[in-house]
Amino acid sequence: MNTFDRVDASRSRENRDFGKGFYLTSNREQAILWAKRKASMINESDSPNLVMPMIIVCTIKMKNIEKSYHFKSFGQDFSEELLNYLVFNRLDRGNTSAFPEYDAVFGLVADGTSLDKTLESYKNSDLDFKEAKSSIEYKSFQSQICLKNQKLLDSGRFKIKEKKLIKE
Repeated sequence: MNTFDRVDASRSRENRDFGKGFYLTSNREQAILWAKRKASMINESDSPNLVMPMIIVCTIKMKNIEKSYHFKSFGQDFSEELLNYLVFNRLDRGNTSAFPEYDAVFGLVADGTSLDKTLESYKNSDLDFKEAKSSIEYKSFQSQICLKNQKLLDSGRFKIKEKKLIKE
């Protein structure tokens, strides 16, 4: 079985909620959903290797990250600043002056089948903030953290404790 001992942030995808990075959540069901979705995407591609979904249990020293790195927390509220950051990362990466480059970002999980359509409508001023916020569907308000800086991932502030294969 092919497994890993180190997270490589450069292997992550662009156009995610908080940009390119390694995403974590304290919600086990959400982690399993993400792992299954990612494995399915890889297995449906031209990859010659079969990928099994896996969750990683880890520890993060948040106080050290907040003190030593460029950290942004959007908290547990869906704010206009968060909405603009979602637009920036999912649709507008060419506009590099819109937001600084963070090393780690914390905030709500933006999920839903029409999320990109909603963000596009908001960006084009077809929806105002209240309309966009109400059209983004949440199964529940879950949070996530994105570790974007490889030095942070390698610094010892983030440690993999356990890796678990997900059985269907």
